[in-house]
Amino acid sequence: MTEFFKLPDGLNKRELKQCFLDFLEVYAKSTSTQNIEYALSELLELADRQWHTYELLDEDIKRQIEHYIIYHLEFQDEEVVDTVLCIVPRLSLGKVFQYLQQKRKYIKNECIVADIVDAEKEYGAHVENPFYGLENGKK
Repeated sequence: MTEFFKLPDGLNKRELKQCFLDFLEVYAKSTSTQNIEYALSELLELADRQWHTYELLDEDIKRQIEHYIIYHLEFQDEEVVDTVLCIVPRLSLGKVFQYLQQKRKYIKNECIVADIVDAEKEYGAHVENPFYGLENGKK
């Protein structure tokens, strides 16, 4: 189990890259329905720190993270989907966002569907650029 929430807020790109690799090493094969919320909360911690570097995530790591999320995504768990919707714009995970949009019509939980629709309005057109709001004077 990791404790990325204990990391300092400011990490450099090299340190963060190693943290993402550590995340994938720990959780890629050990994530289950029992620990998915914790694993994603740890990924959100890393995503926040990555976003604050004002640099895009390494493409190879991005692909691995997208694969991880798509493989483990539980569409009926509000907490899981909410956390993923927070991670997506911070790491510019366009493939994950497209996957959520494609599966939306199969989701029975109306709160989750509403969250996806809200995300489409908030960052859908600019999901590939996590700094769009900063660059264009929006909060």
